[in-house]
Amino acid sequence: MNLPDIKAAVRIFESEAGAAALLGFADLTVGGAFTIRSIRILRSKSDEGGQPGHIFLSFPAKPGKGEKQNQWYEIACPVTTEARRAAQEAILAAYEKAKRSSEE
Repeated sequence: MNLPDIKAAVRIFESEAGAAALLGFADLTVGGAFTIRSIRILRSKSDEGGQPGHIFLSFPAKPGKGEKQNQWYEIACPVTTEARRAAQEAILAAYEKAKRSSEE
């Protein structure tokens, strides 16, 4: 499958080192025609050995209604594994670049 061009813009979330699971926010533009905003960049909890958790993405979501109010449903997200992988690679590369720039 040929995927359209994917571009990511990232805003680093400033917190004390290791104080928050939230690392930043990303906007993902697909094919220069569609943007998904406020994708959260998060770090999972450290493992038992003290190793930092892995970085993952959380696409915009809203809470359910009625009996499902404790569940969250993604509003916009990649449909295929290939599209999710491409989105994750673009966002994490932009995150690393923004992180390096903020450290300089």
